[in-house]
Amino acid sequence: MQLLPKKFLSTIQNLVWRRPPEDRKLGQVLIERGILTENQLNDVLAAQRQRLIETGQAVRLGHMMTELGLATEAEVVAAINENFEISVASLSDNIRELIIDRRAALVHRLPTPILPIWFKLCMGMLLIVTVTIVSFSYFMINRQKTRLFDQTVSVGTVSLNYFVDNAPIPLIENDILSLNTLIKAATATEGLRYAVITDTQGLIQAHTDVNHIGTQWNIPENAERPVTRGGITYFAFADPSGERILNLTRDVGFQDKPLGKVHVGVSLDFIEHLVDKEKQAIAVMTLGLVSFGLGIAIF
Repeated sequence: MQLLPKKFLSTIQNLVWRRPPEDRKLGQVLIERGILTENQLNDVLAAQRQRLIETGQAVRLGHMMTELGLATEAEVVAAINENFEISVASLSDNIRELIIDRRAALVHRLPTPILPIWFKLCMGMLLIVTVTIVSFSYFMINRQKTRLFDQTVSVGTVSLNYFVDNAPIPLIENDILSLNTLIKAATATEGLRYAVITDTQGLIQAHTDVNHIGTQWNIPENAERPVTRGGITYFAFADPSGERILNLTRDVGFQDKPLGKVHVGVSLDFIEHLVDKEKQAIAVMTLGLVSFGLGIAIF
């Protein structure tokens, strides 16, 4: 098998080999002391890399300079002791370990940051206030969400019952105009998305969207399982736009004779939108209180 070219091997070694920061810093110190020139330092570093490539052994910069006769051991040791504030007798000492220990000792001697007591008290009070507000708001929002749901469903139920009470005669007389007039303003009620009146065959006789009049009323394919309570059937589904709707359905009859059905759609996302607005208001209020508290504490 053909060996890899020496130039290619050298390139790989140069990519992998990284000089320790002590070597670069020591070389700069020696240049500043006038012991080495910039070109001589580059020659030493090149020889250091070449030695690694040829023998696989890393030679420290100080040893390499003394080998090449560019500096004496005493000059290199003096530069190391002064620059790194350590005490070594010769280049044979474990210089890197001494430098690491020196740096660790400096870190340990640094004073531990001490926060003023007033700042600690301020942050503690702000934390208590923030947690209290968030916890109380979460509890209140959940209660508010339940009330909004009950209120919206109640509005839908009232509208449904109103349409059921007034639809029999127009259905008997097949008065489509009166039926559509009856539900025309349904969507003006906040949270209501549609109102539909069908005959006994399921054909739409009246719809808040007149384009559906005369078509067949079908339960959406993605509707959840219907539940019937108090004569009203409920099921939830998502309309084509993705909005979640709660459908309320009730039979229309006259003297025990079935005439059709009324369907009313209540938006569930409308409730979520109201809850989100409440959350945003509480978040702004909490942020305002925290900012005001920090302002008082700092200034």
